[in-house]
Amino acid sequence: MSDSLPIAEVSHLTVRYPDSQRPAIQDITLQVRPGDRLLIAGPSGSGKSTLLYAMAGVIPELLPAELEGSVTQCRTASGFVLQNPEAQMIAPTVEEEVAFSLENLGVAADEMDLRIDELLGQFGITALRARNPGTLSGGEAQKVALAAALSPRPSILFLDEPTAFLDPPSTRSFFGLLSSLDPQVAIVLVEHKIEYVQAVVHRYIMLSAAGRIAEEGESHELSAHFWFGNEGSQEATNASSAAASEPVGQTILEVRNLTHRYLAGPMALDNVSFEISRGDTVVVMGPNGSGKSTLLDRVAAVSRSNGSRRHRAEDASAPIRFLGHDVSRMRAGELYSRLLLVPQNPEHMFLKESVDDELSVQHSDGEGAPTVLDRFRLAGLGSRNPFSLSEGEKRRLNLACAFLDARELLLLDEPTYGLDAEAIRGLVESLRLLKGSGSTLLLVTHSPELAFLVADMLILLKEGRVAYAGNPAGLASADIRDRDQYLPAWLRKSGKLP
Repeated sequence: MSDSLPIAEVSHLTVRYPDSQRPAIQDITLQVRPGDRLLIAGPSGSGKSTLLYAMAGVIPELLPAELEGSVTQCRTASGFVLQNPEAQMIAPTVEEEVAFSLENLGVAADEMDLRIDELLGQFGITALRARNPGTLSGGEAQKVALAAALSPRPSILFLDEPTAFLDPPSTRSFFGLLSSLDPQVAIVLVEHKIEYVQAVVHRYIMLSAAGRIAEEGESHELSAHFWFGNEGSQEATNASSAAASEPVGQTILEVRNLTHRYLAGPMALDNVSFEISRGDTVVVMGPNGSGKSTLLDRVAAVSRSNGSRRHRAEDASAPIRFLGHDVSRMRAGELYSRLLLVPQNPEHMFLKESVDDELSVQHSDGEGAPTVLDRFRLAGLGSRNPFSLSEGEKRRLNLACAFLDARELLLLDEPTYGLDAEAIRGLVESLRLLKGSGSTLLLVTHSPELAFLVADMLILLKEGRVAYAGNPAGLASADIRDRDQYLPAWLRKSGKLP
């Protein structure tokens, strides 16, 4: 790290939101100098994003909050990437999104084209150049947001869980790109994927649940905070063996030769077939843009809606049968009283102005709500507006609502998004409880650890096709390109792979 003057400085900073009973962060002091690489870590809801927003000037300029102490905002060129890529997309095409900041800086057209070509190539999204950002998958949109943040060649990058929607290969590629940046570029990031970020950062601060700095250290000390350590290996083995020995139950969902192509877009799903038995947990993995979220949308019959360009399909062939009925012909009331889709963006589920009221939608008498609040670490947040919660808290509220009103088939799109390791372990326990009660789960995730801990069946999609379907343990011996990227860390490091 350089000995030059700080480009961002925080002194005894406390931030309180208007609707909060306690400060989001308390008495934070730190400095960032040119070339510094700082990780802000801590449990969900500990104030990581709040600190990042305050350092970047987003708070209080754009988000209202009371500040005590001082923040010296960076006045040099900076880039910012939010947790939710949809929240920062403003242009009609990917190319224009990446060009937006360059146009504001008055960059010459020839230089602009060169930078756009370079960034789209680095992120592997050249083919998306003319696409509307609203038609992209979550992972594709995150890549575009990252490219746009890098386009002005900033001296400091503020990144709020920048790989939340990225598949494992893209996550490794992104952190490799960060490592290759000019050594004088400072990076301040919030990230739960400790294993990936360790090689990029120089130091870290760990926030406590109360929003205070509980620990500081250098990057080599981060190993103690790896997400799911080796203890998961035996647990996953036991779970896999138990799943293999269970009898096959009634088929609750049948997908046969499913094909889906977006208007003026690529083939999203190509001849996909599988069955799910009642009480099973099926996990879908695969690269960004491989059709995972599209598959959930089709199962939930979202694609039959004409209200969204993203979900209009040229090809509506191949029936999906839920409890023996073609979902495209089921009445909405009948289908959605038995099936629930928890979307990738937590805010898409919110209907009310407080957490308590949101839970009351599922149980008007409030029965069971206190237990669910405790399980998902939302106790004390009942009066908060759901939109003011941290991304991790928003996701936990989604899950609390879903579990209060468990339907016969629960579809979860990236349920680990915004969750720290402790919350993910709680998610694993909750998913197993639902399985034990007979619920059937179909979930999409980029987390091999979660997949190997909960899945009865793992489906790996590549380019819209099924590359693997079977017991999670069987993936370790499958002849599939980039196979190791979809295996948990403990298995990749075990030395037992073929």
